[in-house]
Amino acid sequence: MFTINRGLCEIEFKNINLENIDVDVMEYLWFKIRERYETPTNNIEIGFSEIEKGIGRYDKDSYISSIKRLNGINIITNQKSTQPSKRYRFHFTLSEDKKSFKVEFDEKIFVLFGKSKSFNSYHQHNIYQFNEKYSKLFYKFLVGYKFLIGKSIFVRSNVLMKILNIHTDKSISKIQSDIFKSSVNKINEKTDLNISFDKECVEFENGLEI
Repeated sequence: MFTINRGLCEIEFKNINLENIDVDVMEYLWFKIRERYETPTNNIEIGFSEIEKGIGRYDKDSYISSIKRLNGINIITNQKSTQPSKRYRFHFTLSEDKKSFKVEFDEKIFVLFGKSKSFNSYHQHNIYQFNEKYSKLFYKFLVGYKFLIGKSIFVRSNVLMKILNIHTDKSISKIQSDIFKSSVNKINEKTDLNISFDKECVEFENGLEI
């Protein structure tokens, strides 16, 4: 299932039995939808040559298989709002010449968007160069949050776990090694962001934190 973070108007995903390409296609579609927020419509047509150029990595047959899996998929607005969550269904159809596909949806979805300045300012190719879910979510959060509050931000590890939807019994050192460091290294290598780790020392005296 996909959900929409209404605070930043970004797609999130979790616990879905889909392939990586399906997530990429849905995110690409979401970019196309939000570009049209000033001129709402109930359908968008996307050419395979366009999406292949935008995402890369996959061939045309893979995209065709993906839109067949995605047909009838739901997006649910999450609870990061005072308004109740709503469900939006998407219908994907392949053109007769197999050069494009059309996506039909409820035009009311455009009420989720505001002015363009509220959108995250990152390029699509930066998202699609990451294969891992955590790297994608981490990068999207960092760029969006940085865009809102300034050039430099500091995020505690327990907050980051919530942002990345990490639920595990692993120790924090294991999480840092398996997830945080891997994502940080990839983001530093492939984008213009510069992320570093700082360790905090907590002192105790007579069993009490000081």
